[in-house]
Formats: sequence, C-alpha cells, structure tokens
Amino acid sequence: MVPVENHRLVTVIIPTHNYGRYLSEAIESVLKQTYPNIELIVVDDGSTDNTREIVPKYPSVKYVYQEHKGNLTPARAMNLGFSLSHGDYICGIGGDDKLLPTYIEKCVSKIEKDKRIGFVWTGKQEFGESAQTYMPRKLRYHSSILGGAGGALGGMLMRREARAGTSDDENLHGREDWDLAIRLIDKGWKWRTINEALYCARMHKENLTIRVHQKAYLHELEERYPLMRLYLTSSWFFRNFVLCMKNPEQFLHKLWNKRLSRYFRLKQLPQM
Repeated sequence: MVPVENHRLVTVIIPTHNYGRYLSEAIESVLKQTYPNIELIVVDDGSTDNTREIVPKYPSVKYVYQEHKGNLTPARAMNLGFSLSHGDYICGIGGDDKLLPTYIEKCVSKIEKDKRIGFVWTGKQEFGESAQTYMPRKLRYHSSILGGAGGALGGMLMRREARAGTSDDENLHGREDWDLAIRLIDKGWKWRTINEALYCARMHKENLTIRVHQKAYLHELEERYPLMRLYLTSSWFFRNFVLCMKNPEQFLHKLWNKRLSRYFRLKQLPQM
C-alpha cells in the first residue's frame, strides 16, 4: 500500500441540520473510504436534535456548530467548513447521504490526471423513498453545463485552488451546487465525470418536499444566466426526441409516470 503521506489530503465536509438519525451512516461511509488521507468536518447548522451527541463517538472527526439562519441549502455550512479545512481537495456529502467506499479514491484519481481539472462528480443512486439512478450528462462544451449536469453534482470533489474564492452562494434558495459549477467553468476550470453511481442520496419526506419546489428555485438561476432556459428546453426536447425514436413505449411510460408521480407528491407532501 502507498504510504498516507504520498496521498494528498482530502477534506470532506458534512453540512447537517437535524439529521442526527442519519449522521452516523454518513460519517462511517467517509471513514470507510479506500482512500487513506481524509480530514472530516461536520458542520452542524443549528440542529436541535441529537446531532451534537453523535459526532463525539468518532474522535477523528472535527465538529463545529453555527446558528441556523433559516436557509434550506447547505451553502453557508459548506462555506464555513471550507474556511476550516486543510485539504488539497474538498468535497461535501449531505448529513443524510452516504458514499460508496471507492468514491474519493476514484475522484482523486480522475482529478489528478490534469492540473486544469477543477472538479469531478459521479453518478447518484437514490435510496429510501426512491430507487432512481442518475448519471452525469455528457457536456461537450463549456456552456453545456447550462442545460444541466446530472449525477451527484452536490458531492463534487474540487481542487482547493478552484474552490478558493468561489464560495457557495448563500442567497440562493436551491441549486447552489449547479451555480458553483457554472462559476468554476466560467473561470476556466475543466471538469470530469465518473459514470458510476458512487454517491448514495437518501430520499425521505423532507428532501422530497424540497424537490417539489426545485423548479421555483430554478428561476433564480435562469435570471442569473439568461441562456439557461434555452439550453434546458433544447436539451429536454433532444433527450426525449431520441428516446421517442429509439423506444416509443419507454418514452410514453416515462412521460406518464412523471405526470403521476408529480401529482401524488403535490397531493401528499406538506407545502412549504
């Protein structure tokens, strides 16, 4: 095995708010990584549950508390975690999510192939209330990011010098990870993706409720990036046209299920 000192330090930040019931799984998924040199920081965004009692069970994990400001995104917690970090690479994982054991090893291997690569992300496997799998989109041009990224963009592993000076926007109500990726690309950083679902996103009532409102949050980015609506519309038509041509039955099944699932989510989940 290669000595730890020959591996660049990776800081993993876990922003969490009242996810004490899931936090141990998130922490242990980081501690069980095959990559040997990891700094783990848990940023408690004003939790009122048992979060503060969970972290001391893991002596190597750094815990920091901040007052909750009512924001739904982890942007403020991620920014605080970065200010306390020492890693050459930075990534985040939700307090209710998990990483597969090779997540960091494969992301680091990919980003170290070229110093111009600023960030890497993987596919995402949902579990809990959903079993959907999402893979990164093939982005042929820098502006293609405006049509969506796919996969687990929120868990992207970033080069420290790319993340420095490009903080998460705390004023956004959602899609802050997408906004960050756009700004990194605008600064000239390259990206790479891994077509494996190495990030496990737990789906439960709280984040399913937030998902219902993601379209409303999208308008904030569309106002910031005027070409985004054009890219999203053309991308949607292209993907569905190809699917319709290749497999009309699957296209109709997807369209019908999407309409039904959205209807039932709106009916059953509490409004915000």
